[in-house]
Amino acid sequence: LSAIGHGSHVNVATGLYDVANGETFPLDVRHRYGVQILGAGRDTTIVDANTANQRCLGMSCNYPDANVRGLAFTRGRMTAGGSLGAGLYLAHMQGMVADCAMSNNVILTGGWGAPGGAGLAGALCDAVVSNCVVQGNTAQSWYAESCQAAGIWAYNLGAIINCEIVSNTAYSTGDGSWHPSSYGGGLYLSGNHTVRNCLVAGNDAKSTAETSPHGDAAYVAGGTVLFECCTIVANHPAAHPQRGSASTEG
Repeated sequence: LSAIGHGSHVNVATGLYDVANGETFPLDVRHRYGVQILGAGRDTTIVDANTANQRCLGMSCNYPDANVRGLAFTRGRMTAGGSLGAGLYLAHMQGMVADCAMSNNVILTGGWGAPGGAGLAGALCDAVVSNCVVQGNTAQSWYAESCQAAGIWAYNLGAIINCEIVSNTAYSTGDGSWHPSSYGGGLYLSGNHTVRNCLVAGNDAKSTAETSPHGDAAYVAGGTVLFECCTIVANHPAAHPQRGSASTEG
């Protein structure tokens, strides 16, 4: 993917794309406009980064009209401090992510910098994420850093529409003297966003430090965030001290 040109349309056939079948991770597309990566369907076109200890796919400085569609991103794994987006990472991207799945991705960090968005992370984008499933992702921090959502981490990402953000777990096991915590099990949102017609369910924010976690479903760190016609239900499945299914600051 690093060699594709401007305006390229990459059609990805049904299949499993992993290390055993010759893929090298992370897959990365940078500084290309109009790039479209089109799978045959998220149930049949699977990008699996298992054993690579890397994210599945990164899209950076792709504008305008980028498109990622019909793919599953699974078993990305990152361990560096401040890691974001083990399944899919977007930065300065204008376009759409549609009909994709980000599942069973993991961020486990012990260095400086808060990790977040094991399933999907996006920063400074003009993007629409639609009809996607973000499920079963885990983000964990320890020592001094807090954890910022396991499902989706977003800083001025754009719109999240008709998505399922379910069964993601953010976990802080840091030293209590540093007061780390978990902020949002399903979503961590900072900046301006619209979240519309989404299911946010079964997510969990946990902390073993002295500080209680914030927002099992979602944490809004600042900016203007509009939730429209969403179902936010059955988050925080296990009993632990916490501050709200949805929590806001600023």
